[in-house]
Amino acid sequence: MKTVILAGEGRGSLAEIGGKPFIWHLVQLYSAFELNEFVIALGQNGEKLKEYFLNYQTVAHDVSLDLVTGERYVHQGRHPSWRLHLVDTGKETASGGRLKRLKRWIGSEPFMMTSGNALIDLDIEALYTFHNSHNKLVTTVAVRPLAPLGALNIKSGAVLDFSDTTQTKEGWINSGFYLIEPEVLNYIEGDDTSWEEYPMGRLAQDGEVMAFQSEGFYGPAETDRDLCRLERLWQEGKAPWMMHPVHS
Repeated sequence: MKTVILAGEGRGSLAEIGGKPFIWHLVQLYSAFELNEFVIALGQNGEKLKEYFLNYQTVAHDVSLDLVTGERYVHQGRHPSWRLHLVDTGKETASGGRLKRLKRWIGSEPFMMTSGNALIDLDIEALYTFHNSHNKLVTTVAVRPLAPLGALNIKSGAVLDFSDTTQTKEGWINSGFYLIEPEVLNYIEGDDTSWEEYPMGRLAQDGEVMAFQSEGFYGPAETDRDLCRLERLWQEGKAPWMMHPVHS
């Protein structure tokens, strides 16, 4: 199964967590479940992402160069089994339009998709099983939102616990992670179509959207505060999105 990442949108597109680009963390998240083929929709700053992945092996390992012949040899190391398709979908193209531009890359099989603006602790095997159980076109991952400010556990006026990473217990929001059947591309009109505003609304009206409710960690990357939270979790060795074993 392929995974589509809409890169180049929002704060997460250029952010680094633990010295690694945000997109590296997303790729690792899926790769932990042996999903190793990615279609990356490039938008803003697409050149930087191409440069990063083109140089990935040489940066990660020892390299021998022959400056006469131009030959390059990457010495033995741990090589991820990723296959990456880096596709220019336009700097001004809306999210739905960018997805539609990937039609020939997606093919005729269901695919994973993420808007690329959050990290999540997601059981992809359970998501896949749920999606196959309902025969609808879209499964969206619903999550509990983070408390907007530091969460307080109060009893009789005393603060018993404080955390700025607590998720609220009420309500669900769209995480930006999906499992999708390729027929949904017919719901997208063109480059100006926003995935969230039109296709998803129409698909829901048609009864074609189901929610996989995940109680696991959800970490958006929309603000500086969001990014600081993710960085702190990484530095503390508590990054929930990396808790599944990585197979690549």
